[in-house]
Amino acid sequence: MRRVYLACALDMINVGDLDLIAQARHYGDRLVLGVLSDEDVQRRTGRAPVMDLASRLEVARHLRAVDEVVVHDDTVVSAGDDGTTILTVAQQSDGPGIDAHVVLRPRVISRSRALRRALRPVPQPA
Repeated sequence: MRRVYLACALDMINVGDLDLIAQARHYGDRLVLGVLSDEDVQRRTGRAPVMDLASRLEVARHLRAVDEVVVHDDTVVSAGDDGTTILTVAQQSDGPGIDAHVVLRPRVISRSRALRRALRPVPQPA
């Protein structure tokens, strides 16, 4: 049985998150989802999560593609220690701080990411 691990925030879960989880599922027989703590989300994104950790864990437990849900911990997860394939997401501020075997690339842009991009302050000419 091939076990894969994906860490993510799952704050305001969106179609982009679901796409990455579906991609991750194809790399193994058992998908473990590591949900970032509230402190990790704050540290990695610069903002507090909208949904608290307990709510994000509960949402993750209801995803069909996910076999196991844990609170992510950079100090515990290390690539390959137990044969688990570690996955990460390309160019994401909330990705895990660990070495990964596979880098996933989002195939869709989430509405929340598109909204953040659209709402960025416009630089004013000097």
